[in-house]
Amino acid sequence: MALTIILFGDEIVRMLGDMRLGKIVILLLFTLISGVLSKEVSLNEEASERRFSARQVFDYNQPILFESDFGGQGFNKWKLSEDDRYGLAQANPDRLRIVDAPGMVGGIQAVRFFVPRKPNSFRTEISLPSEKGFNERWYGILSYVPQNWKVDPNEASDILIQWHAIPGNWRSTYPNLSIRINNSNWQVGQNFGSPQKNPERKIHNLDTPLELGEWVAWIIHANWSPGKDGLLRIWKEGEQVLDKRGANVYGTIGKEYTPYLKTGIYHPEWNLNSDARKKRYEAEIPGISKKETYVCKVIVGGENATYEMIASRLAFKKDEHSEANSLSEKPKAIRDGLKPWSFVSIPDFLNFDIEYPQKGWEDALGFIVGSMKKENPAFAMVAGDLVMGHWGTQKQDIDKWAEKYYPGWVQRFKEHGLKVYAALGDHEIRDNPWRGTAADAVPFYKDAFRRYLKMPPNGPDHMKGTAFYWLHQNVLFVSVDVFEEGQSKQGEIAAGVTGKQLEWFERVVRKYRPKVDHIVVMGHTPILRPVRTFSSSGMLTVKGRDSDFWKTMVQYGVDLYLCGEVHAVTCTQKDGIQQVAHGGLIGRTTKPNYMVVTVHDDKLELNLKEIDLINGTGRLWQKDKSKGPWDTITITKERKKRGFTSIGKVTINKQEDGKRFDAPTGFFLEKDNP
Repeated sequence: MALTIILFGDEIVRMLGDMRLGKIVILLLFTLISGVLSKEVSLNEEASERRFSARQVFDYNQPILFESDFGGQGFNKWKLSEDDRYGLAQANPDRLRIVDAPGMVGGIQAVRFFVPRKPNSFRTEISLPSEKGFNERWYGILSYVPQNWKVDPNEASDILIQWHAIPGNWRSTYPNLSIRINNSNWQVGQNFGSPQKNPERKIHNLDTPLELGEWVAWIIHANWSPGKDGLLRIWKEGEQVLDKRGANVYGTIGKEYTPYLKTGIYHPEWNLNSDARKKRYEAEIPGISKKETYVCKVIVGGENATYEMIASRLAFKKDEHSEANSLSEKPKAIRDGLKPWSFVSIPDFLNFDIEYPQKGWEDALGFIVGSMKKENPAFAMVAGDLVMGHWGTQKQDIDKWAEKYYPGWVQRFKEHGLKVYAALGDHEIRDNPWRGTAADAVPFYKDAFRRYLKMPPNGPDHMKGTAFYWLHQNVLFVSVDVFEEGQSKQGEIAAGVTGKQLEWFERVVRKYRPKVDHIVVMGHTPILRPVRTFSSSGMLTVKGRDSDFWKTMVQYGVDLYLCGEVHAVTCTQKDGIQQVAHGGLIGRTTKPNYMVVTVHDDKLELNLKEIDLINGTGRLWQKDKSKGPWDTITITKERKKRGFTSIGKVTINKQEDGKRFDAPTGFFLEKDNP
């Protein structure tokens, strides 16, 4: 435009009739138009200021290609995205802003990511550009999930870090790699191969659970490749949690790109881009109103970087009065002001092979599970005996019956919106005793339990998925597999926690004891005796109070041991530990019960509750069991109005001068024990 005016300047002068005046006018017009052009260029630059190329961001002359701590840099060289909008020119401070890093000293800054729960509010992220070619890269990230994070009981995961492919001739839907939260556990997701023919999809449940109020250092080493030379290694807090070889990117999208890094919060289920998602959104369990996380440092290294280079740059100094931690020091997880929360316990639920739905049972079962849900628990704990489990000794038969009964058991809790943690009971491994072929079949039974219950795979190597632990708020929970190889009255299984499992158990409680307020342990068989029994073989943990397992619990200050097996209530307190044997056997008992535990920072409030049940007159068929459960179970309208009623309470008080068991009533009174 300016060039046009210069070319036609003489014509304008002639039109004006005065050379001097013409030149002045030309100068004015040029200045005006140049200003407009300048403004247009500025606007265009602003609109595209988040469009960075790899060479503008990464320094390829150094082993560390990129490092951002968000202090003086802010969002420089980061692309911004919110929901379905990408390449934003500016951050929305309600969703994305730089703040003082929680729990860090020295003016360290962090990015706060926030996603409120509302329709089509599902993403707040920042991202780096992709790089051409499949390259070897190192990544370091410090992430933080605040203490007020609520464990989401719904199905979807929350992606905190992901590496995405650039679409080529096929738009890839899923990231090649993601680190995410599922309920209260960390997961790693992988997608690779051919998206046109459905990509390979893998989920890796990490051995370490979600920590709230703690900075977590992630180090990732990836050789991005669609072939056998692919490599993926991940360290969390200095501990390697994943080591995978082979393909890890899409190899058929028409372009070779190193997946680009994104971090923040992405909750796909709140993206209502389909009728199915709209229905799921409307049916979600209430209570989750937001998602909030923080990131304070991101490092990208090239093929010449090392683990030590990344780890040294992730080190930071913590505020001794905060929730935060360093790589080597982790303070107590919970601070003053923790809001009370609860969980429920119902061992031996159901202890029979029951279909879902089960004619003649659903009204009563729905009321029982619904009553637990009304306690607003974070989750339910079932200390074993989910099924009858008399499924023979051949793997194909065990798999057949497991497929018939386990999915319904799991779905019953899901449809009531209850997260459940289940221990292994004797009926999950065919029922006692175990001799000969029955003992040989135990590994098949345990494998079926692992597949369908999907408990955290963080136990000892020989018991992953049957022995496990998890953290929630200020409590460590450990579920043990008491069915170990050995000689006892039960044959070739001896109930207890010994050897490698005991070593694992001690490592877990030793590690987390300084960081939590309480420890709760769940196992199927009672340890302290005597205990009441009803329609039970009354199997007990070998050696009882003299076992090394009990002594280890005493040593590390375990507060509560939950067990089942005996189908009756006995509450016993010894050595500072409260054992509660109680539970279900619904279909045979007339008084099913559950316990609700309310958690504070300095106490646990226990309340046992039961209800009256009327059993039918016929029997339901059970495989290899002549006397099955009653064909119907009923709770009268009058009894429903009263609901579950308390049959015993106690408060475990944790004071500076020691632990006290205060205000016991009902079954918690020692004089009422057998």
